Amino acid sequence: VKRDNSKAQRNLNDKNSRKYAERLLNHNFGDTDIWITLTYGAGEEPENMEAAIRNMQNYIRRVNYQRKKRGLPPAKYIYITEHSPDAEIRWHHHLVMDGMLDMDTVESTWKKGRRNETRRLEKDEHGLTGMSIYITKEKDRKKGEKRWNSSQNLKQCRVRKVHSKPPAAGKGSY
Repeated sequence: VKRDNSKAQRNLNDKNSRKYAERLLNHNFGDTDIWITLTYGAGEEPENMEAAIRNMQNYIRRVNYQRKKRGLPPAKYIYITEHSPDAEIRWHHHLVMDGMLDMDTVESTWKKGRRNETRRLEKDEHGLTGMSIYITKEKDRKKGEKRWNSSQNLKQCRVRKVHSKPPAAGKGSY
């Protein structure tokens, strides 16, 4: 009897991707950084995910140009592209970026729509976990489609795994 584990594997991969994005967000961003939601105006919507990601990469390139003009290093960022015609979710991007460039410039650099929202990140008692869950919520991805993208200049977090079991109750002390 051969079992099909592809659905279970897809769910595990999805869970691990979300967890990794959450760790990167909590490790690299704080209250001085910004969270941007970029939308598309009528007639500006991309045809597919590749076009949406290309729009976002062009936007990041323009942001980095603005930063370079001001003597700032390239942006640190993570972005998620969302779209679901079934749930009537229009194309939009969630972007978390370091806050070195002023919010007006960051917002005005997006040329595909006007109803954008830019705000400072606010960590709560769980850091940025709640925001991470919100922006990585979309599950209906095509096979092989990335959930999120990030800059290469983010600090990677080390995850330590504990492989030892604590002693059973009454059989030794900690």
